[in-house]
Amino acid sequence: MYSCTPFRTDSLYCPAIKNARPPSVSSRRPYVDAYVISDEGHEDEHPLWVVPTAGEPPYQIAGIKCHTAAWSPTGDWIAFALGEAIYVTSPNGEHTRQLSHLDGIPRSLEWSSDGKHLLYFLQSLPAGDTSLWQMHLDGNLNAERTEPLHIAGAKCCGEVPLTRDADSYFSVAKESTGDRLLQLHPQPWWRSASFKTSSSSTYFKEIDGLAADASARKLFVINGANQQGDLVRYDLSTHSFTMLLPEAFATFVDFTKNREFAAYVKSQNGSLWVSRADGNDARQLSPAGMGVQLPRWSPDGKWIAFMGQLPHRPFRIFVLSVVGGVPKEATKGNDNQGAPTWSPDGRFLVYGNVLCQEEGTCAIHRIDLASGKVTTFPNSQGLSTARWSPDGRHIAALNSLRRELFVFDLGSQQWCKLADGINGNDVSWSSDSRYLYTKSSMNGPTEILRAAVSGGPVQTVLNLDSFSKSVGQLDTWFSLTPDNALLLNRWLNTSEIYALNYKEE
Repeated sequence: MYSCTPFRTDSLYCPAIKNARPPSVSSRRPYVDAYVISDEGHEDEHPLWVVPTAGEPPYQIAGIKCHTAAWSPTGDWIAFALGEAIYVTSPNGEHTRQLSHLDGIPRSLEWSSDGKHLLYFLQSLPAGDTSLWQMHLDGNLNAERTEPLHIAGAKCCGEVPLTRDADSYFSVAKESTGDRLLQLHPQPWWRSASFKTSSSSTYFKEIDGLAADASARKLFVINGANQQGDLVRYDLSTHSFTMLLPEAFATFVDFTKNREFAAYVKSQNGSLWVSRADGNDARQLSPAGMGVQLPRWSPDGKWIAFMGQLPHRPFRIFVLSVVGGVPKEATKGNDNQGAPTWSPDGRFLVYGNVLCQEEGTCAIHRIDLASGKVTTFPNSQGLSTARWSPDGRHIAALNSLRRELFVFDLGSQQWCKLADGINGNDVSWSSDSRYLYTKSSMNGPTEILRAAVSGGPVQTVLNLDSFSKSVGQLDTWFSLTPDNALLLNRWLNTSEIYALNYKEE
């Protein structure tokens, strides 16, 4: 029996995973005020802060959460995006109003130099395609209309935030041969929906961020491409690390119950591979062009279920025979499906939605593999990251907004809150189904936590901060082996900022 109180999760909004953006400097008073979107955990909407760079203490704009924001040219307003809408607020937060509700998620807001337009990337769901749009504003900051922008001369953009110099904008085109810098030049007023581009290559393989200093004609570029990764196993009883699958660049690893075979994703290109547990006899299973995450072995070891994404399609759950073949979509639909886990009898898969937070469509679902029928668990709205227990009695899930861990009793059909202060996005069951392992960094250090399904205090089993200094940066993903050791990725990387000179063309 549980020692906790059943809890309904109806109407809870569950935000998505999102890294905090780097600070953006106000153009009203250069190097005086900056905004910072604070990353308090794995969620898409973050508190908005103002950081005076002259030494005054930072302050949070009360009541506002967002995933992107930008100062107006005069510094009197901050535009920000929450969910599918764009808002403006005064720097003290006293005057806030919605400008427009959009058919998609606005990313990377940027004002025009005259304050009459807002540019943004619009991410359409469920496929996630991104296009550049412009919002026209009147003298009272009311949205008159929005329109897509035609980008002539290059394929653009969306993965790296826009940045503006005096009258043009910079972004990045992602290409297989290396990222290219794009300078977007607005066309005359009679062609206001069109941008001309000029592009240039750099020696950077990947560009992760941009900021322009128009007065100095410099671009500041964040380059984080120099990365090497290893898979490590941490034994909780001996407190020791060992290397696994050397040179496989393996992440999202899952072992068969007998620990004979491994399924994993190559971090270099997102492809699905299987091998023996020692790394021998490795072979690729996923087709070219498909991105794969979080594969899971079936209980009999004959099938692998995984979340996969094809170009211009949402994340879907696929099932593939371990001997190879064409991955089969587990069910029809167009929702973004998260990581699957199997029922012990191999008849069902359970999953939570991903990229669902802005639309408020997160829930926990079950797929009947024989029929393809999908059913939604009662009172699971707002929950994500579903994991079926090995004994088949419970479903674990997370509420990312409230940072809570829940379990669903399949017998009583009730959800029960098991822990608070959770801000990871991974949950793993112990092999005996007595414990749930998850992650938190709410109270300072990043920790792997263990919660007993029967209730009681949550225990810290590993402080990751203490190990990062000696073994490299440990990734946010983790899992458990069949013998209850921790699996983690260790990244040895460098992230550097470069200053590039540029000139107007």
